[in-house]
Amino acid sequence: MTKGEYKRAIATGEVQLSFREHVEHFDVIYILLFFDVLLGMYAAGLLFSNDQHKLGVILFFMVFSTIIGLLYWRQNSRLKLKSISTTLSKEEQRTIVERLGEEQKWLPYYLGDNAFKARAHDVYSASSGEQVTVLFGKNKIYINSMCDLHFKASWISWGRNRKHMRLLLNRITEASLQKQENQAPILDKITLST
Repeated sequence: MTKGEYKRAIATGEVQLSFREHVEHFDVIYILLFFDVLLGMYAAGLLFSNDQHKLGVILFFMVFSTIIGLLYWRQNSRLKLKSISTTLSKEEQRTIVERLGEEQKWLPYYLGDNAFKARAHDVYSASSGEQVTVLFGKNKIYINSMCDLHFKASWISWGRNRKHMRLLLNRITEASLQKQENQAPILDKITLST
């Protein structure tokens, strides 16, 4: 993750996607949009005709367009980063996230000064896998978990994204509280429950 991507992610509050990842994340919407444009052109052609099905086609076009808009909103909302205020340093944040990743058997594919990205795949789950993104900030940490874009298109994670977010939130919150209570570095003392 470049510094520019990191800054854009913090500024927009969204995970930054490459062009390929963007296309994969919104692929179903683009396909539906193609058919919606065709349907819209057909409906526009019917506007000035005396076809008895004109009203039904126009109504179907409007409903179909609304559904596509709702699906786009849903997919776009999955890119949102959740921010957590913390008293932990970036080093402490990174250590906690790495340890949690090891416990959960996440497969890290990026670990930098400002970010951690990993894939989570459970062979016993119906999900095609999840992509966990953590951005380290000063007094804040930003987290996101969404369906993995490097595997087949998946719109449903069966609660696993929520689980990853909850684990990250709990670990960071508990470690922040533990640090406030001890007022000492906690990297060697972290023994938190899942």
